Amino acid sequence: MQIKTTNTQAKETKDDFQYEVLEDIATLGKRGKYELKLRYVSFNGKDPRYDIRPWGVDDDGNEKMLKGISLSGEELQALKDILNAGDKKATRKKTA
Repeated sequence: MQIKTTNTQAKETKDDFQYEVLEDIATLGKRGKYELKLRYVSFNGKDPRYDIRPWGVDDDGNEKMLKGISLSGEELQALKDILNAGDKKATRKKTA
C-alpha cells in the first residue's frame, strides 16, 4: 500500500458538483489508467468523509472519478474491525 499526502485540492465539475480532496491517504491498486484510492474528501461543502474509488485523468488532463463508496469515520472503523476479525478467523483456520 502506497501512502501519500497532498495539498488540499478543490475541483468543480458539471452541474455545480464540487469536491475537495483534503488528504490522499493511500493508493490501494491500479487498473489501467485508474488508481483505486483511499482519500479524505468533502463533497459539495459537506463534512469530509473517507472515500474509496478509482481516480484517473481524462484526455483533457482533468481529474476523473468513477463510482465508489464514502464512509464516515465511524463506518470506516467498523469496516476495519470487521476486516481484522476476518483476518483472525482465517489465521485460526490455517493453524488448526
